[in-house]
Amino acid sequence: MLGCILFTSCKQEPPSPAFITSPGSYTYFDHQLTITVGEEGANLINYRIHRGKVSAGPAAAAIQKGSPWFIHAAAPAAVWVYDGANDLTLVRVDETGASKFTSSKVVPELTNQAPAEVLRRMQSRK
Repeated sequence: MLGCILFTSCKQEPPSPAFITSPGSYTYFDHQLTITVGEEGANLINYRIHRGKVSAGPAAAAIQKGSPWFIHAAAPAAVWVYDGANDLTLVRVDETGASKFTSSKVVPELTNQAPAEVLRRMQSRK
């Protein structure tokens, strides 16, 4: 890092966005968490969450391309995924390799646990 202070030609990564809304690879929390988003087929979006040696993601893509979906990394172990239609999912990935997906379709009160910025974004995307 000292070299980057002395030389202005050093390339630094731009910060990842608070809300992911397009395909790409995004890194958060000093590289503790990486989220990759890609297109599957002509109409679907899928994602994978990488934390340490752990990688988790849905078995089948369920986000419709063109819908107002987003992904928000709230903490290294907590990622919120809104499908742009009617499902908010909390993905928990811990350092031991365990991952858990909780859907608001199955647990409706999950929405009450979402961070305020996620709820605001959901309301603005409807």
